[in-house]
Amino acid sequence: MRDRKKNKKIPLQPVHFDRRISLFEATVNELFTGEKAELAVSRARSIRDIMQYKMQQINQPKP
Repeated sequence: MRDRKKNKKIPLQPVHFDRRISLFEATVNELFTGEKAELAVSRARSIRDIMQYKMQQINQPKP
């Protein structure tokens, strides 16, 4: 897969996801309030967690 090659060239680490979510949350909190804003942040965190999990599965050596 071509996309996998890109990730191997510049491996993403949890710190990258943490920075992106931090920026996203700051922007949402600055511009919006209420239930929808909280839902957006919650979903962004969920997406981050899923992406990190999938990347761990891909990058772990198989026995």
